[in-house]
Amino acid sequence: DSPCATEHGGLCSLDRLCAAELVPGGSGAAECLQDWEVNGGIWAYLFILLFLFLGLAIVCDDYFVSSLEKISAGLKLSDDVAGATFMAAGSSAPELFVSLADNVISNPPKSVGIGTIIGSAIFNILVIIGLSALLAGQTLYLDW
Repeated sequence: DSPCATEHGGLCSLDRLCAAELVPGGSGAAECLQDWEVNGGIWAYLFILLFLFLGLAIVCDDYFVSSLEKISAGLKLSDDVAGATFMAAGSSAPELFVSLADNVISNPPKSVGIGTIIGSAIFNILVIIGLSALLAGQTLYLDW
């Protein structure tokens, strides 16, 4: 393996991992990882990631679902229609933000938004619907 070239023209040593620069407006060149990132930094990242997932789960459970239920009740929508519209739109909000951030903040745009939205749609169609059918425990009959 050859060493990584950094944005400033230096080289990362072979015992260092290279990380791509994600700062908007940067050149996209790799940078050498710092000492704290190599020596246990992954555990800090994982802890923060799990903490944020827990916070997201609490917020969604306490506020997101109940607010969508109140909106659906106020509009007198059935559970099926509410799930197909408001829940789908609410669960796609992160992809919308990624697309907006890619096009507005990043200079030049890196076109990650379109891939994120398409990947999310494929996941929603294949995995969520497939697991729902597998875990139903009974034959599901569709009534059109």
